[in-house]
Amino acid sequence: MHSFTVHDDVIALAGIFQAAALVRQAARRGEVDQSAFQTSIESIFRLQPESAAAVFGGVSNLKPGLRTLRDYLGHPSREPDAEIPGYVVALMYLERKLVRSSSMLDSVRRGVRSVELLDEGSLTAPRVISGLARLYSDTVSQLKPRILVHGAPEYLNDAATADKIRALLLAGIRAAVLWRQVGGNRVRLLFGRKRAVAAAETALGYMDPDG
Repeated sequence: MHSFTVHDDVIALAGIFQAAALVRQAARRGEVDQSAFQTSIESIFRLQPESAAAVFGGVSNLKPGLRTLRDYLGHPSREPDAEIPGYVVALMYLERKLVRSSSMLDSVRRGVRSVELLDEGSLTAPRVISGLARLYSDTVSQLKPRILVHGAPEYLNDAATADKIRALLLAGIRAAVLWRQVGGNRVRLLFGRKRAVAAAETALGYMDPDG
């Protein structure tokens, strides 16, 4: 297999889209792609990575996010709905508000380290997910406007599923922080969506010829 590279901002953007897509899955189906879920959750705990790709354990772990990015940014006129990009935009907006609040940002960082201590062999164990959900509720969720998640009432009202959704929103915030750190911004995205889509398609082509 030939090697390939993906710009760091596209990697981070795929991370945001992956978290957003998983939120939608959980809210509508009550279950998620477990491998993608693990990638998103584990990214929260990688606070000092060697690279953007390392945050997610490698670009190959972002296949669902790259596909979602490609489908929504590559074919805007054929988007099935605005739910996922709506979550993405909301996460980007809340990330800006979070970063401007140094005290809340410090609280999130301390909280992540505390939750990591709950790990008993799996960072997706219920205790860890519950801890991340509480952290999100106590910090980012206090910022306005809050992200409104749409889905089936039986899943939104289920405590375990609600915890997964909040933990995934925190993962989306983590990816949005990374996106800013590597130079991503909404103006660049607006004028560079074709570049992002091309990078996603190239990466997916190398991972899987069928995309």
